[in-house]
Amino acid sequence: MWNVDCRWESAEVFVVRLMIVGGSLLLEWIVRHQVSPEVEVEHVRTLDQARERFRDRAPDAVLLSVRPGPGQWREVAGWCHGHHPPIPTLIHAGAHLDPAEAGIELDNRSFFTESLGPADLDRLIHAANEARAAVADP
Repeated sequence: MWNVDCRWESAEVFVVRLMIVGGSLLLEWIVRHQVSPEVEVEHVRTLDQARERFRDRAPDAVLLSVRPGPGQWREVAGWCHGHHPPIPTLIHAGAHLDPAEAGIELDNRSFFTESLGPADLDRLIHAANEARAAVADP
């Protein structure tokens, strides 16, 4: 498509694969209704399901629902951070969890939120698109 400066711009729309790990069906419903149609949402409830999906086809972004106490979410966060490129991760824990006390390490591709809103999901999808663009255009 030609823009107003008479330069060619790609009209290709990338589908972002967003994986929700843990959480309820209500969380999945909320996410599906807050993201654009270009976002493919997949909800896995167990670590084994997440491991299988990561092995078969890693997502572009992860929404990680964390509960208090020891959890297997750290393993999923490790997969995201260790992937090339790192997979943007939104850690949703609610008001019951302090990220520092839980040992959650945040970097430029991971975010923490207590109450999930459209701005949080937009930021996650934007980070996924930036990661994809960085790999396509080194």
